[in-house]
Amino acid sequence: MICYGIPSRQPDERALDVAADMLVRLAAVPIVAALLARLIMRGRDLAMKTWETFRRERFESGVEKGREDLAREMLAFLDKQAPGEGVDALYDFLSKIGKNGNGES
Repeated sequence: MICYGIPSRQPDERALDVAADMLVRLAAVPIVAALLARLIMRGRDLAMKTWETFRRERFESGVEKGREDLAREMLAFLDKQAPGEGVDALYDFLSKIGKNGNGES
């Protein structure tokens, strides 16, 4: 534990000397506070960067899985169609799928 005491003023000291002495003694407090704040902010930035990377990778894997599922579903749909009807059926299948993949535009 660190304790700081306000020095008592000697009869021959000037007020400026006492203030300078107090600043020198208390200089460690703002320096340590600034270093801790910097350390905390760097840790937060690293955590956010890691979270953003994880989120981006999770999104990309979800998109890839969605594409694979769509391809499987499309192939299964085409296998059920009669010969010669594949192109029209595929057009109908794709027209039912919206931009977001769940049938909504």
